[in-house]
Amino acid sequence: MNKLAWEAHALQVTESAAREPVAIVYAGSERKVEGILCRWRMCQEWWKRPSERDYFRVRLDSGLICEVFRDIQSGCWQLQRVYD
Repeated sequence: MNKLAWEAHALQVTESAAREPVAIVYAGSERKVEGILCRWRMCQEWWKRPSERDYFRVRLDSGLICEVFRDIQSGCWQLQRVYD
């Protein structure tokens, strides 16, 4: 089962030189990314106001799996979904 955040939550993320997440501050503590399970890029509503994001499904050192994304234009990271 998973929980989709209806409104994405801003995250503090330490990223690699390749702009991949290596650590995430979640629930008040920093968690290391043990692995990137998949990665994809989405371009939405290009005809209105372009929105381009890099999504990552990651496994944290606590065993938690979540989806995070980085907005290409702003560089901001957000939490999209948590799997339990």
